[in-house]
Amino acid sequence: ASLQHLYLNDNRLTGKIPPELANLVTSLRGMQLESNHLTGCLPDYLQEVTATEQGLPVCTASHPEDAEVLTIFYHGLSHDVQRTLSSRLSDWMSSKPIGEWHGVSTDENGRVVKLTIWSKLPAASTQSVGPHPQRRLVKLSPRHTIDGSIPTELGSLANLRWLGLYGNQLGGEIPPQLGNLANLKWLELGGNLLGGEIPPQLGNLANLTHLSLWDNHLIGEIPPELGNLSNLETLYLNGNQLSGEIPPQLAHLANLEDLSLNDNQLSGSIPPQLGNLANLFTLNLSGNRLTGAVPPQLGNLAKLGRLYIDSNELTGCVPASLIPWHESNFGDLSYCQP
Repeated sequence: ASLQHLYLNDNRLTGKIPPELANLVTSLRGMQLESNHLTGCLPDYLQEVTATEQGLPVCTASHPEDAEVLTIFYHGLSHDVQRTLSSRLSDWMSSKPIGEWHGVSTDENGRVVKLTIWSKLPAASTQSVGPHPQRRLVKLSPRHTIDGSIPTELGSLANLRWLGLYGNQLGGEIPPQLGNLANLKWLELGGNLLGGEIPPQLGNLANLTHLSLWDNHLIGEIPPELGNLSNLETLYLNGNQLSGEIPPQLAHLANLEDLSLNDNQLSGSIPPQLGNLANLFTLNLSGNRLTGAVPPQLGNLAKLGRLYIDSNELTGCVPASLIPWHESNFGDLSYCQP
């Protein structure tokens, strides 16, 4: 091969760089591939013949597929977002190792273990969001957030332990492939525009301790498979449009400390099995369509500090044994008289 210069920039090329370009490495002196829609990564043997950034990360010797997944995620953002967040994501798609990209952490083998692109504003711009009004979380204005959808390819980041994308404008549905992330411990997708149903595959995340999907547009029933998350400590599904009954399988979450299902369209009665959640501190069921009486089994929750059951259609009275030691709101209900 005698080709010395290859200029393919400013086109609409897609796909990966073909491995056959390695045949040109002895003769090639210059190459430009920027301003296309290529995926994957830039082979290190081509890095020396590119004078400018090519919009692709340099392939790592260990796991180039992780870089490719992040490339797909980045290209799924709108061009307006890419420009607006250029200061925050300026190192994405660069020749830097992916572990130096904004919001990305890797382990000693170069595998992605953490991906977090969260909203961040000065304290003066905070507002009350999330499962608890007293908690002051921050949300970016639309011009500071990322949009697009969550790519199914994120489910192939086998070493990922932390995925945090809250407070953005991500739409579409939650990919069922996220249920393949066997090492995931923290999944935070609250404060977005996600729709569709909660994938039952999330019940496969055996190591998960935190699942937060609050303040989206999720519909359908709560998957009973979430009761398989034996290590789960916090479950925030509030502020959606979930319907149906509360699955009694949630009572299998022996380590659960915070269950927030408020501000949905849940119906039926409160499952008495929830009284088995020995470590539960917060139970928020307000703002639904729950009916029937408050089950006396909730009086078994010795660690319960906060209980909110107001704005439902509950009847009867609150068992005298059910006395949260910190804060409560029973709405129109009062304690049962002896």
